Amino acid sequence: MSSRDWLAVTVRLAWLKTRAGRIWLIAPAALLAVVAFAWVRDSYDTAVKFFLGLFPYVFLFLGADMVRSEAESGALECGLFLGGRFREYLMLKGPFLAAVAAAISLLMFAGLTLAGLAAGRHPLPEAGRFGLGLVAGVYYTALAGLLSTRLRAGSNVLAVVVAQAAALLLVMFTVTSRTGLLNAMETGVWPDLKTRLEFMAAAALIPNLVLSRPLYIFSLELVALTVLAFFWQRAIIRRMELGRP
Repeated sequence: MSSRDWLAVTVRLAWLKTRAGRIWLIAPAALLAVVAFAWVRDSYDTAVKFFLGLFPYVFLFLGADMVRSEAESGALECGLFLGGRFREYLMLKGPFLAAVAAAISLLMFAGLTLAGLAAGRHPLPEAGRFGLGLVAGVYYTALAGLLSTRLRAGSNVLAVVVAQAAALLLVMFTVTSRTGLLNAMETGVWPDLKTRLEFMAAAALIPNLVLSRPLYIFSLELVALTVLAFFWQRAIIRRMELGRP
């Protein structure tokens, strides 16, 4: 089988696996419900803010089942994946799922933009923030993929969500000691290296934060972490054997 044919086969298999999971429909539908509710109850601007803040999670939820569960399920133990080709398939899933999530997000953003224009709004300046949201989303895919080399399907997503919730609770209960960090996030003025490093750690855990205007520059951190996570995942997959991580 030629490289082009193998690429077509692996893409088709990845899509069939994704389509069977239904999360590619459930996650966007849930997001659209939240956005529609925000528009009806408040305003179009609020709906756009909800969409931009939440759509990167579509990438995270699509990455729920990427590596370990597939390797241990026995589904890859067939002639098609002889010669270690199952590794190529597992390596392809991350970029493929990121592309699917990006396409879904783009369709939703285009629909929201057209709806806003029809209502007399001019939402095009939000395109820049949407681009940053795509950066955050691809990072979520890379993070989910890396975690899935050790955690089974869904556990990787749960781990990220629980860690984010714990971080938010920590900020809420230690708000006095975090005032400097919160003020820097609001103004974009960083008083010292410690505060900057604290936010870099927060952005690595909650990448949606970089969609705020004072924090755009930290999207470069997400790009670097995305590359690192994808290469780390590939290195782990190269050492994998079927039936175990």
